Amino acid sequence: MSWLSHVFQTWQGGLTVAGAVTATGGVLVTIRSFWRKTLGKGRYYAGLYEGMALSVRHDVIKRQFGEHDWQFKATFQQYEGVHGQTTDVDLLVRIWPLGKLGYLTTWCTLADDTVVMYGVTTRSRWFQPHVPVGPDYSIKLGRSRFAELPDPAQRPTGGRFAAVGARRFGYAEGHYFGNPGGYQTWIVGACDSGAPMSPPIGVYQAAAREWDEARYVQYRTSGVINSVIVAAGLSPLKVLDDRFLPYGVGPDQDRVRLSPATAVRPTLAARWRERQAQRAIGR
Repeated sequence: MSWLSHVFQTWQGGLTVAGAVTATGGVLVTIRSFWRKTLGKGRYYAGLYEGMALSVRHDVIKRQFGEHDWQFKATFQQYEGVHGQTTDVDLLVRIWPLGKLGYLTTWCTLADDTVVMYGVTTRSRWFQPHVPVGPDYSIKLGRSRFAELPDPAQRPTGGRFAAVGARRFGYAEGHYFGNPGGYQTWIVGACDSGAPMSPPIGVYQAAAREWDEARYVQYRTSGVINSVIVAAGLSPLKVLDDRFLPYGVGPDQDRVRLSPATAVRPTLAARWRERQAQRAIGR
């Protein structure tokens, strides 16, 4: 009977090993699921964003991020000739919600659906990609301050825009580095559809069209960048324009806030109160 005892012990040991493997697999699946929903998801989107490029067809972006949720036309100005004259041009704007982490936006030509601008907005601490700005600077979206970049007010090729309305706010500044930067324009800013929120209160007086320089310096020191746009180099498109900025640095809050990923949902307390009210009326 010794051989039966040996077989039983072997079978029992196998069950123990199988149970341990199953439990370990369950733990690993849970960890992987948590990783993909939090920090891992942010890194996944950050990796896709690093592969973005200008002057490519929209199909390239679609293969990376899938179908977009919003699409509309927007009118910009573009330069014609050498005398600074401008004409209107329509671009096709597409917006992707990156789960609850942020938004990706592209601007494409109507003629051949080529990407001439793309931008990203973060709304979560789990999504803070590193973004190069020109050849010498790098920012971390959702963490870096505006003061980490050159002051656009001190550069002839820069631009700054600020607005605070009843429901919306925006701040944006443009950076252009010429040939070393590939003739591209970088627009960094803070918008109400991103996070953290840094409204430029008192920085710009719209009625008087004047900047409060002291508050402006203070804002650049404390304000956090939550959005960035990259515009194609050697493009006739006029991107540093007050018809586009500062609100255009990120998605329109009124447009994207109704997305299922970002829609307001009732809290457990609100649901409990609703249930109590239904019971009170006899439902």
